[in-house]
Amino acid sequence: NGDGQREEGEQGLADWTIYAGKFIQELDVDSKGAISTTTPLENGKKYFMRVSGTYDANDSITADAKYSVRAPNTTWTDDVQNYESYGPTLLDLQINGSSPDWGSFNSGHVYWYTVTGTGSPLSLGIYDIAPSNNTGALNVKLYEIVAEATTDSSGDYTLDLSSFDGEVTIAEQTQTGWVQTMPMPDGFYT
Repeated sequence: NGDGQREEGEQGLADWTIYAGKFIQELDVDSKGAISTTTPLENGKKYFMRVSGTYDANDSITADAKYSVRAPNTTWTDDVQNYESYGPTLLDLQINGSSPDWGSFNSGHVYWYTVTGTGSPLSLGIYDIAPSNNTGALNVKLYEIVAEATTDSSGDYTLDLSSFDGEVTIAEQTQTGWVQTMPMPDGFYT
């Protein structure tokens, strides 16, 4: 019924990809420059990242991984207000120099993205025309996917973790047009 809770009698969501990931790295991406992961991501292996937080981009602008708001406005948009001519990627968190689809706006400023390793580190940075004016950072947590499953017609799934020893984080593949509402505030289960 759109309230963010699966209740008695409601149909589950079929064909959603669910991941179990092992935490491997945490980075704070400074809004003034780029950093790379400290180790290369294994070629062909899947990873997911969780990006959270906001930063100040000066001129009364606050931004997250994809969206921004310019005071006194309260509506977050993909185009930076008063800077629309620079396009929708201005102030985005970019991976290897391009802006991925971080999904629909999330009021908790938490976004998930899945990548496949190429044997190289990822370069993460904020795309901005005047980065020296920025303050703050976005937090990025990187997880190696150790198991994945797809939900059945009832929305149920099973992850086989029998060969893994340790704590895992359970998250879902971001779906276009959907906003994650549970679990909050972190957006994942351990």
